[in-house]
Amino acid sequence: DEIVYFSTGNSHECEVKLIDSTNITLNKALSHYRKTFIEEGNFFPINRSIILNLSYINTFNPQKQIIRLTTGEELSISRRQASKLRHLLLRTEEDNDQHIG
Repeated sequence: DEIVYFSTGNSHECEVKLIDSTNITLNKALSHYRKTFIEEGNFFPINRSIILNLSYINTFNPQKQIIRLTTGEELSISRRQASKLRHLLLRTEEDNDQHIG
């Protein structure tokens, strides 16, 4: 859970941002990691360039298309993905409410 997000580097590289602000460059494109990390459940593609670990969302403003991370960093989310993320977070919140009750 140290990975905050993956982002595109050069055409054949991917940058990984860790919670301690370390950046790691991987020698494969973002598309190589996209399916694996999204299917694991806690990562979400916020735009074509970034796959975000949902655990690090502090606030999300769908109207302004901005996500503020627990690290203080702000990331832009595409309009389409903002709508999908909003529904995902609402569904997750509803599931949590059902488990409590």
